[in-house]
Amino acid sequence: MKKSKVAIVKCGDYLAENVQAAVDIALDLLGGTKFLLPVPKKTLLKPNFLTAEPPEKCATTHPAVFSAVAQAVRPYCSLLRYGDSPALTSMENVARKSGVGAAAAKLAVLPADFSHGKTVPFYEGKQQKQFYLAEGVLQAEQLISISKLKTHAYTRLTGALKNQFGCIPGPSKAEFHAILPELEDFSQMIVDLNACVKPVLYIMDGIWAMEGNGPKNGKPKFVGLILASTDGVALDATVCRLLGVSPDATPVLRLGEESGIGTWREENIQIVGCNLDEAKIKDFDVQKQPPPLWQTFSRRFRGPLITRPKLDKKLCNGCGVCFEICPVKPKAININSDDKPQFNYNRCIRCFCCQETCPQGALAVHTPIIRKIIKI
Repeated sequence: MKKSKVAIVKCGDYLAENVQAAVDIALDLLGGTKFLLPVPKKTLLKPNFLTAEPPEKCATTHPAVFSAVAQAVRPYCSLLRYGDSPALTSMENVARKSGVGAAAAKLAVLPADFSHGKTVPFYEGKQQKQFYLAEGVLQAEQLISISKLKTHAYTRLTGALKNQFGCIPGPSKAEFHAILPELEDFSQMIVDLNACVKPVLYIMDGIWAMEGNGPKNGKPKFVGLILASTDGVALDATVCRLLGVSPDATPVLRLGEESGIGTWREENIQIVGCNLDEAKIKDFDVQKQPPPLWQTFSRRFRGPLITRPKLDKKLCNGCGVCFEICPVKPKAININSDDKPQFNYNRCIRCFCCQETCPQGALAVHTPIIRKIIKI
């Protein structure tokens, strides 16, 4: 069996020349850009545009990494555009605040259309037989994913594979949380989506990552790595190993291998560049233990044990973003007379969209005390 290559390259800062060197080395380790992109095609660069934050917040792909990738691949592309679909605000707003918009303009890389979309069939999907995709995705002939290494309240980590969730325009993404409340089902959707859009290359910005209350309100953490692969499953599995997270207990990786889009198994992955021991990331604040068995039980039986979004009223300014983003009907959030949200946990599906998008960082993932006592 041919092994999947994952390149790991150290990079100590976001100075343009250092990032360019790291990205170029990573691509060379995978066989070289000419080998990876043998035929010039209309290409979409897909960064992580979660929300409008400056790059030092680590919520989005850093503009230096975006620029380095764009400059590395541009000679091998007939047309180069970029785009993503943020959770709430416009793509243009995130591009401006994150610095990626200015970096793209400097390189004459135009924004793609992520405001409009179209439903396309995908009969090969194990779960999803169609997807509503952004016009910018449909107009491209190939996609290069430029993700950010971050924690995520729902999936533990958001990386190479989950980055493609942004190929679905705006509010349509929240609908998947409503119809797929279980992590296993949501993960299969992410796998089907990657199989549908077929990224030809996955590059991860892991120079500064986000730990803790990610993917928006966590803490920046220096990691010092650029990672790349043509196999998104192998790339995410390698990141898991670097952080001490068990890949085989991560549903999206297991399902990705079962669906044939990649491999998570260490014996089937060839690490090039830094070895795993040399690149290991210590003291990274992420949930490392696999989900306990009771999480597979019906929600009504596991209610007292399940994690949930919890509000810090001192930080909340009553903006109502959590109410707006909640995908369930009727909403799992009510707004009190003081404009502060109140949760109905019987309706809450624990998608953590509210925690992910809270502008003030007033929502965090709460672990019930009974779980702490019995240590599960």
